[in-house]
Amino acid sequence: LPQIFKKSFEFNPSYFPSFASDFSNVMSYGERCKNFFTYVSDTMIDWLSRYEIQYLFNDYGYHDIYNYDIILDNAMTLIQYPHGVAFPLSTPPNFVLLNALAVDEEYTRMVDVDSKLQKFMSKYENVVIVSRNIFYHLNISIIKEIVNDNSKYGFIFLRDKLNTTITSENIFTYDITNFTLSEEFKLLHTLLTENKILTVITYGNINEISISLHHSKPVVTIGNGAIHHNINSYIKTNMLGFSFGDSEMFSSLSYKKAFRILSEDDSDEDEISI
Repeated sequence: LPQIFKKSFEFNPSYFPSFASDFSNVMSYGERCKNFFTYVSDTMIDWLSRYEIQYLFNDYGYHDIYNYDIILDNAMTLIQYPHGVAFPLSTPPNFVLLNALAVDEEYTRMVDVDSKLQKFMSKYENVVIVSRNIFYHLNISIIKEIVNDNSKYGFIFLRDKLNTTITSENIFTYDITNFTLSEEFKLLHTLLTENKILTVITYGNINEISISLHHSKPVVTIGNGAIHHNINSYIKTNMLGFSFGDSEMFSSLSYKKAFRILSEDDSDEDEISI
C-alpha cells in the first residue's frame, strides 16, 4: 500500500486489513497482531526499495517521486476506491474516493438481447455468466469440467478471439472481441436484468463485481493474486457470493457447490457436502 496513505491519515491495523491479506474489518486479537506486523513489513520493504527505485527514475528526470507532500497539499486528490467492494476507509478532506465505472444502467443498458441468446436462455432455469478474464487464468480443461459437471445450467461465455473455443449444448458464446469497455459494460448490464441469471464468475474484476451487486446478483470471484485476497475476504465477510483462491479455484467441485447453494437446489445434497 502506498506510503501516502500511512502518512496522511490513520491506517488502523485493528480494523483495516493489510494488502494481500485474508483478513476483514472484523478481526480477532491474534489476527490484529498478524495484520500489524504485515503493515510493519510492508513499510520496511517500501523504505528499503524506494532508494533503488528513485535512482532509476533519476535517469528520466524524475528526482522526487516520493515527495507525498506535493499530493497532500493539493486541493483535491482522486483515488479509485470502489465503495461497494472495499472495506471502510477514513480519509482527509481533500481526498475523494471514486467508485467503479459504469454502474448506471439507465445510460449503459442495451435495448434488446440477441434473439439467439434469448432462445438459449429459455432452455434453462438458471444461467451462469463467465467473464472473459476467466479464460486467461483457468486452464481450458478445468472450464470444460465445470461445464460438464453442471449440465443443468446454461453458461454464457463472454470471450474474444484470444480465448480457446469450447463447445457444448449448454454453452452460448458471445464474441466481444471488438467491444469497447463501455460496450462490454452495456452487455453485462443487459444480461443481468434477466431473472434467469444465477451468478457471474469473474477474476476479481471490480467493475464486474460492482455491476453484479448493482443488480442484486451474487458473484463467484476467483483469484490467487495479492489483491484477490482482499477482494475474496470482502465477498465472504459481506456474504455477497462465493470467492475461491489457491486450490479452490482449480476444483470444479467448488463451483458445483456454489451453483447448488445459489439456486437452492438440494437434489445432490447427498453427493455434495455443503
